[in-house]
Amino acid sequence: MAQLNRRNFLKIMGAATAASLTPSLTFAQSASLCSSQKKTLVLFHLGGGLHSLSLLPPRLLQEYFDKHPDTGITNSRPLTPQVGLNPACLSMYDIYTGQIPALAQAGVGVTFINQAGILRSDGREGNSRSHEDGTKQWNTALMNPYGAEGSGFMGRYANRFCKNDGSELFNFVVLNGVPDAFTGPGITQVTASSLNTYGYTNDNFNTGARTGVTAASSNRFVIESIRQANDLQGPPANPGADILRITNENADAAQASIQAALAAYPAPPAGTYLANNPLNGRFQNAVALINASARGIIPSLTGISLSQGGYDTHSGQGNGSLTNPTADPNLVNSYSGQLARLLRQLDAGIGGFFRDLARLGLLNNALLAVTSEFGRTFENNNTNQNGQPVHGTDHGTGGQLTIIGPGVKNQVAYANYTGAHFTGRADWLPTEVDIRNVYSEIHEKFFGVDPSLFLSPDAYPKLNLGIFA
Repeated sequence: MAQLNRRNFLKIMGAATAASLTPSLTFAQSASLCSSQKKTLVLFHLGGGLHSLSLLPPRLLQEYFDKHPDTGITNSRPLTPQVGLNPACLSMYDIYTGQIPALAQAGVGVTFINQAGILRSDGREGNSRSHEDGTKQWNTALMNPYGAEGSGFMGRYANRFCKNDGSELFNFVVLNGVPDAFTGPGITQVTASSLNTYGYTNDNFNTGARTGVTAASSNRFVIESIRQANDLQGPPANPGADILRITNENADAAQASIQAALAAYPAPPAGTYLANNPLNGRFQNAVALINASARGIIPSLTGISLSQGGYDTHSGQGNGSLTNPTADPNLVNSYSGQLARLLRQLDAGIGGFFRDLARLGLLNNALLAVTSEFGRTFENNNTNQNGQPVHGTDHGTGGQLTIIGPGVKNQVAYANYTGAHFTGRADWLPTEVDIRNVYSEIHEKFFGVDPSLFLSPDAYPKLNLGIFA
């Protein structure tokens, strides 16, 4: 939310479940694993369904190019003899090849995983090709994300290792992101479109006895009134009124903590981020929160959710080529096609994010995981009114995960392309890696916990990807 006034906050929170509102965000000094580790998983969701073969295209398979006459990537940057990286991803390529000294010295690497999704216990495809269902599957790590479990994969982690009594403010922050990974009983998320505009508006009441009363003072009046009513009534407190009180307390506490986090974040030097990139603010907000957590300004920060839309490329996808041979490859508009321009924004933001963390000494505090809800088809999925191809692709399977951070190996962990994939009956890559294998390694190696305690109640095919050194 761009601005937080009492009316809008209550309107938004009123739509949430009572379970998500239960804890109040008051401060306590006792620490859990979440607050003591000072480690944050940053989930970046590519909304719409990334065409994974455009991020990690085959370099030598003629069958791939035959199936992608208009969207095939012919100018990829080599990662292995067989697999390349989209040419717009300059920063990720520099991390992979060790060309950013501060990151290479700190052991920051990037692992790419293709053909990922949800698999049934017998290895059959289980990933939905619906935007909503696929997004929920990837964020809950559940075959049926609407079932009784109904919680996110990080929410289940928090339920076991975080306090969840409201004392660890900002365990989960959703900044223009997807909240599903962080859901669970008793978990409260801080949600904002931007930290810079999060706060009460000076939304004065302009009539009658309340003229000049601000939203902030009105909010605190509600809190105190409910407390007094509860005192008069005695236990048990009115549950409806208590939810209203907690909601207002959350708003007060979140505003103060965000202001403190922003005040402690030194502005990045020129050149840290690509100028005019619309994703800069999201990545900078994430760094500000990680910095605040590391310095004890906020007690705990386990997860941040960010996102970028536009990846539902039914048309105008493009093939990653430059608009002309002399165009600057660093600039977004140097690329033809929607997909490469989106990837240039994402990649530049990732480069700035890790340079920002490096200058503040925070590289060991964060891990970035980039996901999308499904893969896409091989061939053009439609034509325009004149019967001409629109150079786009439809919903498919075989999605993509990119993991970047400390201790991560520079590798293509899985991209098992064969000519038969492109000449068989299927029109998309099969899912061969269950995403729960990736999440399991993140929990075990980054957070240092046993994922079998909480990750998934469902059986799934196990695969050791060796993401971390």
